[in-house]
Amino acid sequence: MRIIMMGSEYSGTTTLAKGFIEWIKSNLGKTVIFHDHWKIPQISGHPPTEPPHINLTAEEQIQVSNATSPVKELLMRYALYYHSPHSYEETDQFGLYVGYYFDDLIYGPRYFDYGKPNQPGDRALEKLKIEQTIMKFCPNTVLTLVKCNESEIEKRIKSNPHKNQLGNENDIKFFANRFNEEFETSLITNKITLDTSNSNVNESVYELIYKLQPFFTKDDRMRLLSGI
Repeated sequence: MRIIMMGSEYSGTTTLAKGFIEWIKSNLGKTVIFHDHWKIPQISGHPPTEPPHINLTAEEQIQVSNATSPVKELLMRYALYYHSPHSYEETDQFGLYVGYYFDDLIYGPRYFDYGKPNQPGDRALEKLKIEQTIMKFCPNTVLTLVKCNESEIEKRIKSNPHKNQLGNENDIKFFANRFNEEFETSLITNKITLDTSNSNVNESVYELIYKLQPFFTKDDRMRLLSGI
């Protein structure tokens, strides 16, 4: 199964992904990674298994931030296509992608001046091409929109601000609307939504698992039954 998890910053995508990975480890005895490296300058690493030296240093992140818009655009576009499926052999491989091309599509044009209409690598067009590839090779992909209400996001920003945060309290509604818009217009047919506003991590993880069940492949169900 391949899962793409999308949602505005502080909605809980990364926290939910970590909890889901722990559930997989506990129930299937497998340690798997997930891809959550789509917000400049944090563009490397695969939590939770990789050692710190795999990730960019603070100095290297500054270099990424200081790169020109064309360089950022090329770097991110190459990364997007590297992580896109390339053959039918990948259909049943497990994959969890947090943000992925949705982060790049929404944050790139707004903060880094690339991917706009009539610019090289127009991200609306790149989204279309990537999703056509996904639906060709991995039609069982599940798109998950993680939502959170405005007041709760404001609390999370104040209580646990992210390093290299994109935007502020004034952008909450804008991002919520943009992610919802891209979710609704996505070519991916398998879709679920979760609202983390009033749920703890465990509750959200079990809600995710429950909502994923209709999309489990035969091999997914066999793994769950056999515990491998």
